[in-house]
Amino acid sequence: MAPADWQALIAASGTLSPGEALATTDSLWAAFRAGKAPAAWLFAEARAVAANPDSTASIDGGRRIAGLRSRGLISAASLPAYRALLASIYTPRLTALGFNPAAGAYAKDDPGRQNLRHELVNLVADDARDPAVRNKLKSAGEKYLAGDTAALDSGFLGAALTVVAEEGRSACCEDAGRQGVIERGPGLPPGCSRRRCVQWAARRRQLSPVARRQADAEL
Repeated sequence: MAPADWQALIAASGTLSPGEALATTDSLWAAFRAGKAPAAWLFAEARAVAANPDSTASIDGGRRIAGLRSRGLISAASLPAYRALLASIYTPRLTALGFNPAAGAYAKDDPGRQNLRHELVNLVADDARDPAVRNKLKSAGEKYLAGDTAALDSGFLGAALTVVAEEGRSACCEDAGRQGVIERGPGLPPGCSRRRCVQWAARRRQLSPVARRQADAEL
């Protein structure tokens, strides 16, 4: 496809049907892997397709970009630019959608909208490292581990525990052990040391966005 045609398709990706938008993202990444499309096009398409009304299509570009980090393809020197890119695309989307980590806060939303919010929280908290979203997760996670289970919806449990382990109080694992969270989680250690809790959080952050959601669903 000629560069001008790619540019036109990228610009229109936010208004395409779900199937067409997903196919556009897939084809563009295939062209990138074949050396026929620059990385800048991937970032431009992720930004454009984020406006697509379909929850799966709108997040696909971001999930693929985040997958580069999980595979170790984003260098330490490039991390600030990587985080800034994802923040510029997905933080406004999450802000517009709204984020309250409390249990059942969005129970009346349709499944697609719920899934989009969960995906956005993972991207914005884990990959973009947005302070405001991480603070919300940290506060809700600590309340949850203290026994206030209404403070945190199960869909955000993995993200919240990760933030608590990385930034929260040192008793996070002792509380998690008493609550039974550690024993239930996939691959979480049976012990209660903070070191093990942080190690689990680090492993979770290295998962691809899809694998991260699957692991969170098993908590």
